Amino acid sequence: MWGRRVVFAVLLAVCVCQHEQFLGKNPPLPAGSFVKTIYTTTLSSSQVVPKSVFVDGWGTAFCELNRQAATLHCNVCHNLQAPSAAYLSVAPRLQLGPVIAKFSVQIDKRQYFEELFQLEEFESYPLYQQIDDFLNGHWYLTVEDKENSAIIRGQLEQANNLMALLANENTFPQAFGPSSRGIVVATYVKNNPLRRANFDVCHDVVDATFTVIGRGVPGFPGKSVYNFRQVEMPIFGEFDYSESEEHELFTGYQYAQVFSKLNPQGAARGQLTRVDPVPTVTVTSRMDGNQLGADDRVSRGCVLVSYDCKTRLMEFLVFHSVPQAVRLEARAAPPGFSGPVLFSRNGLDECRSPIFSSQVLSLDEDWILFAEQMYFELHSVNYPNGEIRGQLTTQFDFFSIMTGNQHVPPVTTSNLGCATFDLSDLNYKVDFEILHSIKSVTAVEWFRGPPGDPGELQTKRNLASFNIYKSPRSPLLGSWIIDDDEQSDWVNGNTFVQISSKDYPDGEIRGQIVRIKPCDSIKGYDTQSFEVADSLNSLIELPIRGSSSMLEVSLILMFGCFLIFLFELH
Repeated sequence: MWGRRVVFAVLLAVCVCQHEQFLGKNPPLPAGSFVKTIYTTTLSSSQVVPKSVFVDGWGTAFCELNRQAATLHCNVCHNLQAPSAAYLSVAPRLQLGPVIAKFSVQIDKRQYFEELFQLEEFESYPLYQQIDDFLNGHWYLTVEDKENSAIIRGQLEQANNLMALLANENTFPQAFGPSSRGIVVATYVKNNPLRRANFDVCHDVVDATFTVIGRGVPGFPGKSVYNFRQVEMPIFGEFDYSESEEHELFTGYQYAQVFSKLNPQGAARGQLTRVDPVPTVTVTSRMDGNQLGADDRVSRGCVLVSYDCKTRLMEFLVFHSVPQAVRLEARAAPPGFSGPVLFSRNGLDECRSPIFSSQVLSLDEDWILFAEQMYFELHSVNYPNGEIRGQLTTQFDFFSIMTGNQHVPPVTTSNLGCATFDLSDLNYKVDFEILHSIKSVTAVEWFRGPPGDPGELQTKRNLASFNIYKSPRSPLLGSWIIDDDEQSDWVNGNTFVQISSKDYPDGEIRGQIVRIKPCDSIKGYDTQSFEVADSLNSLIELPIRGSSSMLEVSLILMFGCFLIFLFELH
């Protein structure tokens, strides 16, 4: 009898876990995006130029830039009593600049507001320059309260690595009363000081009683981990984490929540997430003229593709050195052959490096991608029939995208780097190709160290010395041999590339080296063949991909639970 009950309990637990998995109850880590990027800020009167006499104003905000749609979605929270105007301006810190856009939404007596701005092309301020200024941290937010002669300002930068958007819909049970919102921005440091998080919390909850950092998944009650001392804004918190709490934080198990008199179980809540996580990459490519049969072209390109099998949404980054690029084409054909155009991007603005874009693929295009029959071809003014080409494959199965927000501490910069690697199993030979946009580059170095760690100086390798051009300037092409210990860190994602410049001698951009992860749809597909029109006089055989085995196991276990339950009733 007891044996059957033990078996029943085990199977029931497994079934519940499987059920939760398929209902999406595990912490939903937000996917990184090539197209979108987030900049955050903490607003205060001390940042106002000229200096404001009002010292009590404060707030938090974030703006999400969509580079493909040329939109900027800004969310603002503050503690001003009678806000009268809010606007975006352009100027570095401690400088005063012209207004770019004004918030048109109603902000009177509202401590939280948001607006989506459509960025427009101006002859005096081109769109590419607007995006470049934003990425370099030259845009700032201002909120005014003319009734109380108050004004606050915040520079939009990538100084924070964690954030949360609080909402009353996210509490469990769901909160009563009016809609409540809030914004949390935070900076987490792994070393010096050890595992320390600094939080800034702003919200518009009425009659708030206290605020916590909690442990739990969305849609379920949680447990308090840290309490903030302040009830009224501004709310600050500095907490020292344990190793297990750090793991919870970066795997989506922690949230921020505000409680109130009306909602003692929670008035507004939001899961803590990384700011701009690195996208999961499915395939990569190295672009050059050789793949077009031309060996006289020096331009190169690096392609990283993120793909969602369920939605068939393909996001991609194309970092290239082609001057006056005018057209990017995605085509279907194996290496060495030419195929039909699947989709394209046109014009100098759309094809200026780096290219950030997305495309929803058809089923046929989905199969072409996974059969490694898709390639990118970049055309220019000098080479209208194609200057460089690259096949989308899994051959270069390690990659790195180097940005300022991955550096320790974060750096706000528009500069970017893209790298692909091929690790040989035979002798641990690493073949690399690195492209970057830093003109005043001083060093390109490889380190051992996990994300958020400054790296081990004694393990530093100067990659410029392995470059066939013996220079840190882009591109870097070469190889070197790593040892057993380095190989272990390499495959576990505990190595990174860091690029330094004259302005940032200790590192301007950095990127963790991680392995690609081709997605696997729950739906299975039969093997199919089809002809590539107007190119090859042969059929492309496409492999079966996708597996429903996990779903089948889950259903079998649930059926077993049901049978045992019926048996126990008798």
